[in-house]
Amino acid sequence: MGGDIVSYTAHIPTRNTLRVINVLDTRAGLLGLSSALDDVALDKYSFARDAFLQRRRNAVYDGDPPEEDSVTESPLQ
Repeated sequence: MGGDIVSYTAHIPTRNTLRVINVLDTRAGLLGLSSALDDVALDKYSFARDAFLQRRRNAVYDGDPPEEDSVTESPLQ
């Protein structure tokens, strides 16, 4: 709960209304990212996948990932 004032609202209809407004506001804020993605990426799937993998790699190494090799060899070669 922490600093979420909505959680402390006792009147359930008011609390639910505030939560819906928060979700809508968050979604509206993210719509700009969607249009930016259209402008930047030739292939939206590849762009989103690479961004996810980069974020995941950073999380796995706790913000300090090792440098990648400039040429990676396939294990099948």
